[in-house]
This record gives sequence, C-alpha cells and structure tokens, in this order.
Amino acid sequence: MSELLDRIDSPDDVKALSMTELAQLAQDLREVIIDVVSRRGGHLASNLGVTELTVALHKVFDFSRDRLLWDVGHQCYAHKLLTGRREQFEDLRQAGGLSGFPDPAESLYDLFKVGHAGTAISTAMGMALADKALDPDRKVVAVVGDASIVNGLSLEGINNAALLDRQLLVVLNDNSMAIDVTTGAMARALDSVRLNRMYRGFRHATDSMLKHLPMGQNIGDALRHIREGLQTAVHGQQAFEALGFRYFGPIDGHDMGDLVKILQKVSVLDTPVLLHVHTVKGQGYEYAVEDPKTFHSPTSWTIEAGKAVFARPERPSWTSAFSEALLAAAEEDRRICAITAAMPDGTGLAEFRTRFPDRYYDVGICESHAVAMAAGLATLAELREEGFYEQLEAKSAALAAGLAGAAESAGVGDKVFFTRVGSMLCCFFTPGPVSDFATASASNTEAYKAYFHAMLEAGVYLAPSQYEAMFVSIAHGREDIAQTCQVAKAGFAAAAKVL
Repeated sequence: MSELLDRIDSPDDVKALSMTELAQLAQDLREVIIDVVSRRGGHLASNLGVTELTVALHKVFDFSRDRLLWDVGHQCYAHKLLTGRREQFEDLRQAGGLSGFPDPAESLYDLFKVGHAGTAISTAMGMALADKALDPDRKVVAVVGDASIVNGLSLEGINNAALLDRQLLVVLNDNSMAIDVTTGAMARALDSVRLNRMYRGFRHATDSMLKHLPMGQNIGDALRHIREGLQTAVHGQQAFEALGFRYFGPIDGHDMGDLVKILQKVSVLDTPVLLHVHTVKGQGYEYAVEDPKTFHSPTSWTIEAGKAVFARPERPSWTSAFSEALLAAAEEDRRICAITAAMPDGTGLAEFRTRFPDRYYDVGICESHAVAMAAGLATLAELREEGFYEQLEAKSAALAAGLAGAAESAGVGDKVFFTRVGSMLCCFFTPGPVSDFATASASNTEAYKAYFHAMLEAGVYLAPSQYEAMFVSIAHGREDIAQTCQVAKAGFAAAAKVL
C-alpha cells in the first residue's frame, strides 16, 4: 500500500490533498483494488473506472453530513477504502469481512445495502425531501452507473425528482457498458451524446483553423448552420433538461482537475442536476480495458505469459448446471426462450446466446420489464382455449409437489413456491440447511440438471446465480445477507416456455 493511501483514514484527509496528490491517490486505489480482487474475486472493471470520480466526490462534498448513494452498489470499493475501511479491505467478500456492496452495518458513509438496480435516484429524492424540512443545507448525490439509468425505477425517479425545488445531484457514470454490452434505445442515445463531445472538440479545432484561411469566415458560417442541426439531434441537454434537470457534460471521468471543478460548480446549484461523466470500464488495468466483460466480476486470477489465468471452481456451480440443463431443453423444444437483465455470463446464458440468438433476450438492468415480457412470451392466442387456466392451476399444484421432491433429492432446498403471471409460472424456493450446501458436490450435478428440467416443465425459473449467492452467504455464516436476497433482483435469468 502506498504512503499516500496510508495517510487516508477518513474523507477529511482527502480534502487536504493537492490536485496532483488526488490523481496519485486514484492510481493508488486502483493498485489496491487490483491486488485484492485478483486474490479474492469481486467486481473489478467497474471499480477501476470510478476511482477518480470517487476521489473527486469526497474532495468536494462532506459525506459525513451530505448524502451519497450508489447504483449499482458494486461500484463502491474506492469509497470503502476512503471511508475508514482500508485495513479491512484485505478481507473483502470473505466470511466476517467487508461486503462487496454498500453496507450501513460497516460504516455511517453507507446509507443503504444495495446491489442491482435503479434505486438511487428515488431514494435520493426521498432524502432530499426530508432534508429540505430538517436540514436544507445538506447535499444529496446519487451515482448511477453500469447502465442502471435504463432501469424503469431510475426513470421513474428522474420523472419525479425533476419536480424538486432544491439541490439534488445525479452523477451519470457512463462507461459505455452495463455488466455486459449495453442494449436498448437509451444506450444508443448515450452513444450519441458521447459522439457529440467528440464533435465539439472537432468544432473548436475547425474554427481555429478557418480563422487563418482565405474565405474562412464564409466557410465557418456554413459549417455553423450544419453543426447547429447536428447539436439539436444529439445533445444530451435536450433530453434531460426537457425532464426538468440541469444537464452538464459529458466530461472526462479520468481528468481529476475537470471533475473537481465541475463538482464544485454544480454542488452550489439549488436545483436538480444531472452530471454526465464518461469513464472507461477497467481504466488503469490493460487486461480489464481489453475485456471488461470477463473482468466485470472475475474469480481470482494470475497473469501467466501475458494472459489472465482464472481459478477454476472445485466443483460444478449451480449456474453451470442450470446452463447445461437449459441448453439441453432448448435443443429439444424450440419454444424455450431465455431472458437476462444484463447478466448473460453471471446467469449462465452466454452459451445460449451463441447457440439460440433468435430466442435470447437481454433487456438491460430492467428486471421488472423482463418478468412482464416473459409473461407475454408465455401467452399465445392458440392457448386461450376453454379450460386452459383451470388446467394450468391443476398442473401448478402437481408440479409444486413434484419439484419439492426433486429439490430435496438434489439437496438444494426444502420449499418450492409458485406465482402465476398470465400463463407463465414463476418458480423459486427457500434454501435448506447449511449442511445441504456443504454436501452438494460434483456428484449432485445430475440431480441439479434433473431439477432444472423439472422447473422448465413448470414454465419459468428465476435467477440461478441469486440462489447460489444465498447458499454462499449461508455457508459463510452471513444469514443476514441470505435473508435479504430477493430472487428477482440481483441478477436475473428466466427461461420462458409456452405451456
């Protein structure tokens, strides 16, 4: 650990640093994050991209009093290192160690325990309303990154927060990606805004050159009319200011001087502000920059002969068993589709995407939309025959009993639950005792597959990786985490089948 980072015991120490020292501190944070995550696993690329922004925020604001919210929560590693948890960071994501997400039990600087996604703007608005009455001088900041701005709840928050008549800063950490490659119209719109930033740089260079050319003024006038039309088409200011936010950006999220200056300016504005910051996912680590998907949330790794070599699990994972079962079922039944909310790798759907691209849907970090869309996929006019729903209810009861038995034999749970959305059956279950996880070894793989096949017969299965996370939490003695896991939130996979 560097001498500079060793001096940072709280954000107060950050405020005393010069601009050169702030830039060095960001690099020191990167080195610590790379070192620990390479041995412990965790979220890497997103955290490397947000180090300068995190340092600048703690330079400008006083979050012992002001409010700081993260969305998604896994961007918080540098924040943890700056807020009195430097010595504990070595035990990141270990039993009894620091959480990989914000956790109020760890620090007063963490306001909510959050993962995926969309909550920060709405929560920030609530805090801003409360502070307006109780402490109007408090600042409220929501950092929204990894494409969680496309989440429906984020957009609902923007729609309402624009009505505030007080300070609220939303920092859009735009790294051109979500957990995987971003999808949807919002992603394309942000691409256009980033292009507009490059366009402005080209415009200034062109203006300077034309001043020194014959007829340069006439050419410049013609170009000005063209660029005014282009700016109308692609400038982010139009989109967000039409919703009631003051818009600034996009700015370089790795230029410490620019970040500090713009944050100082917008911090005093008594109105909702959206600051668009463009960062590079994996910044400062060439392997993560070249392959941000793989280094989004890697297992431990080493570098051998210039290549990253990742640790292999001792036994097949829950997610890999789900993936194999889903692929086998999809080979047999062309009606099976797979939906993910920006997590094809984490939910075992990467191979499905390659083999069945016409039946694969990535909706971005939009879990609610994914569930509703799956319900639509599972409902076809040909099934709306007399008695269909009565048959569905009867089949649900029979499957509940059968799946409970399958779960027990696989050693993966003790209760199965269903809910119905149209003709879609959603299935999830509670984890069994800790001993179930301890005995679930490679010999259980076939039982896992049989269980997944049975669930596919039910219609829809939600979030294998989330259930795996529950087991890991319980095995590590973190029952509090397991109890707060919500099957449909922190990463989502669904296989929709017409019944």
